[in-house]
Amino acid sequence: MNSNGKRVCTSVRLSTAEQTSHLPVRELEEYARVRSWEVLEIYREVMSGGGAHRPALDRLMSDARARKFKCVLVWKLDRFGRSLPDCLCYITTLG
Repeated sequence: MNSNGKRVCTSVRLSTAEQTSHLPVRELEEYARVRSWEVLEIYREVMSGGGAHRPALDRLMSDARARKFKCVLVWKLDRFGRSLPDCLCYITTLG
């Protein structure tokens, strides 16, 4: 890994167990790889985004506050937060 590479993580949320995370994970890893970024962790969960408690997202936000990575890669913004206000809240916290 390039020593100048950025440390990043990915966030993938599936609504049902029938969905597969292979495509989003593969695409996000490739996106990072071509930029010489190091993917430290994939925060993955299978659940509706409507629930208030999302364990993987909670861990991601905790790790963000601890500055474990510089960037969060997401496949689709609506997979990160269930609404625009939620996404803005998370992005503000990450900033």
